[in-house]
Amino acid sequence: MRWRTTLAALASLALLAGWQEPTRGEAPSPMAVLPPLEAPYPLPPLPAVSPRIANYTIEARLDPDKHTIEGTLVLDWRNSSTVALQDFPFHLYWNAFQNNLSTSARGGGRRAARPRDERDYGWTLIRAIRRLGESEEDLLATLHYVTADNPDDRTVAEVRTSRPVAPGATVRFRIDWSARLPYGRIGRAGWVHDYNFVVQWFPKIGVFWKGAWNCHPFYANTEFFADFGVYDVSLTLPRGFVVGATGRRTDTRENPDGTETLRFVQEDVHDFAWTASRRFLERRSRFDEPGYPPVDIRLLLQPEHAHLAERYLLATKIALRSYGAWAAPYPYPGITVVDPAWGSSSGGMEYPTLLTGGANVMAPPALRSPEGVTIHEAGHQFWYGLVANNEFEEAWLDEGFNSYHTEKAAFLALGPKGWGRRYFDPRLGRGARGGIPVVAPGVWLGRGEDDREGLRKDGRTDVMARRGWEYRTTEAYRLNSYGKPSLTMQTLEGLVGDETMTRIMRTYARRFRFAHPTTEDFIATVNEVTGQDWRWFFEETFFSSNLCDYAITAENKEARSLEGFVEKGGRLEWHAPPENRKKEAASWEAEVTVLRLGEVRLPVEVLVEFADGTTKTETWDGRDRWTRFRYAGAAKVVRATVDPLGKIALDVKPANNAWIDETGLARRDRPRPPRGDQVGRPLPLLAPEPAGAAPAARVSPMLGALGEGFAAVWRNRGLAVLVLLGSLGFAALLAAPLAVSLERDLAHTGASVDMMYGFDHGWWQEWAERQTGPSGSLGPDLLGVGFAAKNLDLLLRGHLPLGLFPGPRDEADPGGEPAPGVDPLILGLGALYLLAQTFLTGGLLGVFREPAGGWTFRGLVHGSGFYAGRLLRVMLLAMLGAWIAFALHAPLARWANARAREAVSETAALAWSLGHYALLLLALVLVHMVSSFAKVIVVVEERSSAALALLSSLGFCGRHLGRALGQYAAVAALGALLLLAWGALDRQLEVTGYKSQLAFLALAQALVLARVGLRLALLASQVALYRRPARAA
Repeated sequence: MRWRTTLAALASLALLAGWQEPTRGEAPSPMAVLPPLEAPYPLPPLPAVSPRIANYTIEARLDPDKHTIEGTLVLDWRNSSTVALQDFPFHLYWNAFQNNLSTSARGGGRRAARPRDERDYGWTLIRAIRRLGESEEDLLATLHYVTADNPDDRTVAEVRTSRPVAPGATVRFRIDWSARLPYGRIGRAGWVHDYNFVVQWFPKIGVFWKGAWNCHPFYANTEFFADFGVYDVSLTLPRGFVVGATGRRTDTRENPDGTETLRFVQEDVHDFAWTASRRFLERRSRFDEPGYPPVDIRLLLQPEHAHLAERYLLATKIALRSYGAWAAPYPYPGITVVDPAWGSSSGGMEYPTLLTGGANVMAPPALRSPEGVTIHEAGHQFWYGLVANNEFEEAWLDEGFNSYHTEKAAFLALGPKGWGRRYFDPRLGRGARGGIPVVAPGVWLGRGEDDREGLRKDGRTDVMARRGWEYRTTEAYRLNSYGKPSLTMQTLEGLVGDETMTRIMRTYARRFRFAHPTTEDFIATVNEVTGQDWRWFFEETFFSSNLCDYAITAENKEARSLEGFVEKGGRLEWHAPPENRKKEAASWEAEVTVLRLGEVRLPVEVLVEFADGTTKTETWDGRDRWTRFRYAGAAKVVRATVDPLGKIALDVKPANNAWIDETGLARRDRPRPPRGDQVGRPLPLLAPEPAGAAPAARVSPMLGALGEGFAAVWRNRGLAVLVLLGSLGFAALLAAPLAVSLERDLAHTGASVDMMYGFDHGWWQEWAERQTGPSGSLGPDLLGVGFAAKNLDLLLRGHLPLGLFPGPRDEADPGGEPAPGVDPLILGLGALYLLAQTFLTGGLLGVFREPAGGWTFRGLVHGSGFYAGRLLRVMLLAMLGAWIAFALHAPLARWANARAREAVSETAALAWSLGHYALLLLALVLVHMVSSFAKVIVVVEERSSAALALLSSLGFCGRHLGRALGQYAAVAALGALLLLAWGALDRQLEVTGYKSQLAFLALAQALVLARVGLRLALLASQVALYRRPARAA
C-alpha cells in the first residue's frame, strides 16, 4: 500500500526471473519405491496386438498459408459385433468451430469454442464418401447430421449403406474431405503463426459398443472415444517444417512443387495426431532401463524454452518408468513430446505416441512445470492410450486414474511441489502463459492438497459417475473427472495397501489393454484381487456426491479418588477428600472422541499418544456419527490422531484430524522439523561498473545528498522508531482480530504445531476458503519477498493505494478468473495510513530542514499540523497525476497486450506485456518524485500554494532529473539488498520454540525498521538535494 515500499522492492523484482529455485519446505514422509517389474504373483497376459477394428490409410496436404487440409482416407472397418449394420456415424470434430451454434460453442467454461473473429473458425466438409468393394456405392446422398439436443450441431455425420455389413465382415470406405484449421487459441487443434497442431482432424468412425453406436457430439467438456487399428498416414506440406506425428516415420519424399511427403505408420493405436512448425528445436534421448522395452524420446521444443529440454526429457522418463511399473510397460518404440507455441491452446493434451506439455520461460523447478504436465500427458499413453475407456461417458477412468498416478510419480521422483504465484500476468487468454513466478519459501504441497480444495467447493454439486456433458457446472466436470477420482484412488491405496493397489492396477491394465473397460470392470478387478467385496467403497465415492470429514477431540480428567461414604461390612465408612487438591494427579481418566462430520463412511485408525511415551492404536468402522475411547492410567493423553497415516485422502479437512494437549508455553521444547536441503541459488547482486570522471562528477551531488540524508536519519534515529510504532499501530488494527481468529481455529490441533514451526499448506488452504474480509489476504504469497511482489502487482493493476485508479479492462480471457482485488477494509485503513503519513511528512521535513537536527515530539506534531493542509493539497494533486497516468496506461496496455497475444515467442510477448507495466511504474515514480519535491519546497521555502510548489518541483526535477531519479534508484537498490538479506536469513533460521520465535519476530521488526529508515533517508536526501543547488548559487 505504500509507494515507497513498492519502489524499494523494484530492483528485487527485476531479479526475480533469475531466482529459479527457492527453498523447499519440510518434505512429507517418503513413499515406497517402485515395485519390481517381475511380479511375485500371477497376472493376466498382455495381448500382442489390438483387435484392429478401424484401420486408416490417409493422404493429406496442408496449405499453411490458407490453413487448410485436403485429404483422402480409406477406412477398413470390421464389424466385431453380433448384429448386421447399415448405418455408420463419423465424428467431424472441427465442426465444433464452424459457427457459434455448435454444441461446443454453446457450452460453458474455458474449453468452449467461442470464436471472436474470422480466423478463429474451423470446419470439416466431406466432399465424397463411397463404399468400396465388388460393387461400389456412393453414400454422399445418404449423409445427414446426427444431433442429440442441438439441431444446429454438425460434429457427427452418418451415412447408410444399401447392403448391411454382416457380423465379422469388413467394409471399406473412401472419404474425400476438406478442412480448415481454427486459430490456435480457440481449441486444442489449430494454428498459431507457423505452428500447426493437427488433431481429431479427419472423419473418424464411431465405436459400436454395448449393442449400439457410441458417437456423441463434441461437447465443450468431453474428449474422445475410438477403436484401435493400424494407421498409415502420408502428409504433404512445404519443405522446411519440422514434423512430429503419431508412430514412426518410414519414408520422406521430396516433390517438384517445393513440398515434401512424409509417411508415418503405427499399429495398434486409436488415433493419429501431428504437428508442424519451422521454429521447433529437436532434442532426442532414449529410455533404456533393465526390464523395460527401449523407447526413443523425441522432444520438439520452442527456441525460448531450450533451457527446459532436460526437464522435459526427465519427466517423460519418470512417466515411462513409474507407469510401466504400476501398470505394464509402454509397448511402442517411440514417443514425441511437443512444447506448444505461445498463444496456442494445444498444451496439456495426449494422443497415441504424441503428447503436448506446456511451460514458461521463467519456470522455477519447485513449481513442477513442465514436469507435472509432462508426466500427466505421458501417463495418458497408459490410461486411455492403451486402456481405452469411453472418455465421453466415464472420464474419471483415464483422467482420474492418470491424475492419481501423476501425483504419485512426481512425488516419488521429484519430491513435494512448492507453492507460488505469478505476478504481472496480463491474462491474455488460453495458451498465453505469462507473468513472473514468485515461490513462497518453505511452503510445500502434499499429495492431493490441490484436489481437496475443489472437493470442498464443488464436491456436493454432482455425483462423480455421470457422463461428461451432464455435470451441472464446468467445475463439477473437472472435479469429478480429475480431482475426486484421484483422491478416491489414493484413499483406496491407503485402505488396501500399496502392494495390493499395484496388483489391482497391473491386473486391470493388462486385462484391458487395447479394450474399452468400464467402471464396473474396474470394481470387479478390485474385488478379484482383494478377495473381498468393495462395492460399498465405490457407493460411498464414485456413486456419491457426499464429502468425507473426520475429526477428533480429547479430554483429560484427574482420576477420582474415593470421597464420601462407602458401604463396607454392613456399615458406612467415611473417606475424607485429599488435603491438597492442587497437587499433580497420580492417575488420569481420558476420553478420546472421534467424529464423522461428513456423510462418507470409511474405516479409520486412531492413534492415541500418552505422556509417558506409550501409544495405543484403535480402529473404527466409521458407520456411526461418533465413537469414544476411554483410558485410565498414570499418564494423560497428549496427542490423539484419527487417520494418523493419512490413508483417507478424501478427507476434506485433515487439519482437524489431530488433537494435542500442548498449549502455550508447553510447545517450547518441541524440536523444529528439519527444513530440508536449501535448493537453488541466491539472487545475483547488482554492482555498478566504474564510470569515467565526467559522469562521476555529475553523480556526486546525488551521492552527497544521499549521504546527508542518511546522516540526518542517524542523528534523528528516534524518528524511525516513532514511525515504526505508528505503522505497528495500524497493523494491529488488522492483526488483533486475525490473531483471535487463528487462535480459535488452531487451538488443540496438530496444525498449530505445524504452523508454529513451518507452514501447513493443507490447513491454510481450507482455512482461507472460509475467510471473508481482510483475513482472506493472509497466505503464502506474503512469505519471503512475496509481499513486495504482491504489493507492486496490486499497485500496477490500480488496486493500490486506494483502489481508485482505472486499470486496463482486457476481455481476452472471458473464461478465466478476474484478477483479485483488495478488501475494502484494507483499502480504508490504507487511506487512513496515507492521511497520517501526509500529516507526519510536514513535521519530518521540518526536522530534516535544520542542518543540526534535533526534534521533540511536540515540535514534530506542531510542524505536522502547520503544513498539513498544504501537503494534503499536494497529495491530492499527485493522486490526480497518478489517475492520469493510469488512464493513459489503459489503452497502452490494451495495445501492448494485443501485440503480446500475437507475438511469435514467449520472450517477445513478455517484453510487450511487462514493458507497459514498466512504463507505468516509471510514470508513477515521476509523479511521486515531483510531488515529493513539491512537499520539500512547501516546507523549505514556506510556500503556501500547492499548485505553485508542484510547478516549481516540476522545473527542479526537469533540471536535475538524473540526480533525482538516481536517489530513487539507490534507495531501491538498497531495498533490494535488504530483501535479499531477509531471504537469506529466513532460509537459515531454525524455529525450535518460543525463544527462537521471539528472535524471529525481533528480526522481522528490524527489517521493518530498516525499511522505515530507507523511506526517511529518501525524504531527508531530497531536502539535501534541493538545498544543494541553492547553496551552490
